[in-house]
Amino acid sequence: MGEFISAHNKHISQKATRRLMNASDPAWMSADFDASQKVVKVFEGGYSSTSQDRGNWTGGEIGAGELIGTNWGISAPVLVSELKRLGLPTPKASTMKALSYKAALGIYKRNYWAPIKGDAIKNQNLATILYDTAVNQGVGKAQGYVKDSLGTSSYDVNKINSANAASLSKTILDKRRATYKQIGGYALESWLGRLDVLSKGVQRNLTQTVVVALGLSAIIGGIYIYTKNK
Repeated sequence: MGEFISAHNKHISQKATRRLMNASDPAWMSADFDASQKVVKVFEGGYSSTSQDRGNWTGGEIGAGELIGTNWGISAPVLVSELKRLGLPTPKASTMKALSYKAALGIYKRNYWAPIKGDAIKNQNLATILYDTAVNQGVGKAQGYVKDSLGTSSYDVNKINSANAASLSKTILDKRRATYKQIGGYALESWLGRLDVLSKGVQRNLTQTVVVALGLSAIIGGIYIYTKNK
């Protein structure tokens, strides 16, 4: 009887560890948009109109079109595209300044969260990193980093969920850091600081995973010893 219980508990331990390390078990909750947005809002909140940022110009390049700025992290070209989709004219700086946070959330969900399939990603921290990547560097970059990291030709959420979430998160952040350093410019320090904040979440995840996994092992070991001695 003791051997049966020991084998059963070993199976539970392995299953629990797979959940902790991969966050791929369907029993785990999927990522939440609002939780990820709270992080992105810290980086992207407020109105900015520096002429050195191409995202503040309606033409998407410095000096191209009109300088209307960015609000809530929604860039000038994105707002132009959104208004065009609704049959509205090219926005002015006053339009950008008046952009409500509620309207910005709709744009975020449609243009960044949905394309990375955030609702289908099992690990919240990884979803936040991918979402932040899409917002700051574009959806194409976010998906490209994943494909490069996993060695796949397509952006496959099933493979994302099967991967080690903490390891994949770190790899993506490393790729982002390399890209930022290659670009350089006035915003480099801010970009790297952004990654440092996100990296703390990855390290916390790794620590919690190890601690919980060790805790599970201790519990299982205790059950085994108790059962054997009994």
